[in-house]
Amino acid sequence: LLALLIIILTGCAATPKAPAALFPILGEKTAEMQKMGYKPHGRFWSFTTAEAVITVSHITQDNIEPTYIDVVDELAAKGYIFLRLEIKNLSYKINITYNPALTSLTTDSLDYKKPLDYTDFYDFVKESVGAPGQINALSSVIYDNTQTITSAHAASKFLIFPPLSKDFTTADLVITDLYIHTKPYALSFPFQLQKLSELLP
Repeated sequence: LLALLIIILTGCAATPKAPAALFPILGEKTAEMQKMGYKPHGRFWSFTTAEAVITVSHITQDNIEPTYIDVVDELAAKGYIFLRLEIKNLSYKINITYNPALTSLTTDSLDYKKPLDYTDFYDFVKESVGAPGQINALSSVIYDNTQTITSAHAASKFLIFPPLSKDFTTADLVITDLYIHTKPYALSFPFQLQKLSELLP
């Protein structure tokens, strides 16, 4: 009976989930997207114009570096979604304006998430020792409020989203009204969830 019980319990034990990450969706629309300036490469999506390069990638436990901001590193360990958004201004004449409040992450499980802002982080740490210092340090790692990337400069920070539904398989990062000089761009970066072991780095 003891041996039978052990077999049953072993069979019922949850199988550890293999590490997974969001990778660019590759399919019929890829060629069409490339004509519009999008390009998938490895774990990254990029969107390129004559004046700018916008790059998005999913940062997971296997490739994240410590920020040394306690609340940020704790959220990374708790399953929050970290997307690194890099905005390069290639021009010497114009500015790029980005407002994270006009960004969202949606999934095929009907998730609709907005990136965390300073208010969210303050709620997480307001009872902690050193909370003001942590909040002040956030400006170096997350986008908050409207940011201007001046000519020949770049910004590379996190968009941090609450955990998504357990059964989602695809996700879209949607950026509305990113201004390159005076021209607004609506960008969409489609991702699919796949095991890291199934994909080349």
